[in-house]
Amino acid sequence: MTIKHVLDPKRFLHIGIVVKDIAKATKDYSELWGLGEWTPFEYGAEGEQIGTGVPFYLKLAVNAAGPIAIELIEPVGCPDSIWQKFLDENGEGIHHFAYRVDDIEKTIAELVEKGGELLWNIHLAPGMNYCYVKAASGLIVELVDFDVPL
Repeated sequence: MTIKHVLDPKRFLHIGIVVKDIAKATKDYSELWGLGEWTPFEYGAEGEQIGTGVPFYLKLAVNAAGPIAIELIEPVGCPDSIWQKFLDENGEGIHHFAYRVDDIEKTIAELVEKGGELLWNIHLAPGMNYCYVKAASGLIVELVDFDVPL
């Protein structure tokens, strides 16, 4: 009997880590893993872009620890966001594993059918969508459905 896998390990993108202070975290993780410069950026969304969730603003930094991409996330002034709630309830730590998918709606449906729960989704522009689904195992998975390098 074959088990149908929803997520393709070959399409793994990154590990998302929620932090309190992005400047401190980039320094600490650089020292821990011997990493070079981080790529920082900031963004937020509100209104019609958000399918499930609340308006948010984030500071982010990305880097690679060997073959694994790391995304650090600092929520800024968004107390009801999924990231701030995670930080308040769990402290700093791994928030999600991200995967590229070809059909985000189909993948959401498959994960929900297997006992998962859609936590958050956003539509940045036509063809640029991503979301968080809490899998039945409790792991938060970010699904990315666009072709922008991450």
